[in-house]
Amino acid sequence: MKQKLIIFFALVVFSQCNTKLNNSVASGTLENPDMESKLSDDLSEFKPYLETSNSAIELISKNNYRTVAEKYFLEDENKSKNVDNFAKLDDVVNEQFGKFKSYKKNQWNFSKQNYEGNDYIQSIKIVHFRKATSFVTLTFKDGDPSKILGLYFNNPPPPKKYVKIDESYTYEGIKK
Repeated sequence: MKQKLIIFFALVVFSQCNTKLNNSVASGTLENPDMESKLSDDLSEFKPYLETSNSAIELISKNNYRTVAEKYFLEDENKSKNVDNFAKLDDVVNEQFGKFKSYKKNQWNFSKQNYEGNDYIQSIKIVHFRKATSFVTLTFKDGDPSKILGLYFNNPPPPKKYVKIDESYTYEGIKK
């Protein structure tokens, strides 16, 4: 879990509003990663990934975890087992995060990844539940926005706190 949080935090740190940095783009800013923004023409390659991400989140909002897995997971010999396991996630998410509240359709964060010679697109959607907010990471094979290879619910990193002390600033208690 900590590794996922570190990876997400690194993505957020290296992304700014509609700016490409290290193959990452985001609708929000460091101060407000939950901002909405339309995808610009130069980011149109991410539109189908955003549509699939939003469709999956819509199904999750209705507790249709089984439908997410049936519709978006890859067809393979383990699909039936994966669908059954993912359908059970409903109870886990409700226990940890509470009932679904909201998300923003035009909030997005995309990064391009290469792992063992394969190219992937990661889509991060910020989803608000009653108990907590989650950064939901959806992973796709680059070029195939119709199938989700991985879907993870992550706790967000702690909020940044800047404190002014004697004209110098600290970040969560560490003097800069």
